[in-house]
Amino acid sequence: MTQKPASRIVHINGWPGTGKLTVGRLLAVFDHAVRADPADSFVFTDALADDADDSATFSWYLDLAAGRGADLVAVLLDCAPEENARRLVSPGRSEALKLTDTARLQQLRANYKLLRGLAEHTVEIDKTDLSPEQTTARILAHIGV
Repeated sequence: MTQKPASRIVHINGWPGTGKLTVGRLLAVFDHAVRADPADSFVFTDALADDADDSATFSWYLDLAAGRGADLVAVLLDCAPEENARRLVSPGRSEALKLTDTARLQQLRANYKLLRGLAEHTVEIDKTDLSPEQTTARILAHIGV
């Protein structure tokens, strides 16, 4: 008898424009392809700062994982500021109502630090020179999939 994979919640945190949604979609497709019940795994994306309010938000993911008996994977995506600004103005972002103001991005990066969510599985990836597929592969390798 084959054992069903454990339930998994992946939380991807990073600056706007680092590719969280793209990587999250790739992870979701992978999880849904290998799991009998896709309702057992979730992928969330955020841009959480290292402050009390956003730490409380991350605690919600910890509580959700604990309540479901799921593994929580905390992923921090980052890239070089110049690459981040280039990606921020890529086609499609404004239609999706995403931040495209590079001055605002610079302000965010200057005034905040990204929250490094502490979970059983935590991975930080600088994706400056990585494709979304390479980034996804690194996350999957880190969690042993």
